[in-house]
Amino acid sequence: MAALLKRTAIGRAWALVGANPLAAALAGVDARRAQWTAYLAGAVFCALGAAFYTSRVAFGQPSLAPNLPFDTIAACAIGGIPLAGGQGRASQVLCGVLMLAAVNNAVMLLNLSAAYQQLVTAAVLIGAVLLQHMILGFDLRRLSRGMIGQAAGRS
Repeated sequence: MAALLKRTAIGRAWALVGANPLAAALAGVDARRAQWTAYLAGAVFCALGAAFYTSRVAFGQPSLAPNLPFDTIAACAIGGIPLAGGQGRASQVLCGVLMLAAVNNAVMLLNLSAAYQQLVTAAVLIGAVLLQHMILGFDLRRLSRGMIGQAAGRS
C-alpha cells in the first residue's frame, strides 16, 4: 500500500486531495474522481480485511470487533498522523500499531479488565493528540475559518 501511495499517480493524487483539495484542483487533479477512487479503494480494503478477520475467527457477526474502529484511529494518531489528514506514512501507522499493542499488552499483564484497557487507550490517544497540538501548533479554529473562507470563495 505504501508503494501504491508513493509511487503511482493515483496515490499522489489521493495524498494531494487529502492535504488540500483546492491545491489539488489548481494542480490539475480531478479532485472528485480522486476522492471517489480513494473511497472505493478503502471499501475494497475494508472488505478484504473483513474476509481475513472472518476466516481467522471462523464466523461472522456484526458485533464481532466493536472497538476495532477506535483502535485503528488511535493507532494512526499515536503514530503521529495528523487527524486533519493529508499527511502521514505507513511507517507511522506501523509505529502507532506497535505502541498501541505494547500499551494493550501492559494492561493485560496488569490483569486489568477490558474497560480499563479502553480507558488507558483513550488516555494515550488524548496524550498523542495533545502532543501533536503542542508540536505542530494545530489550531482547529484557524483551520475551520480557512475552510469556511475557501467555501465562500475568499482566501
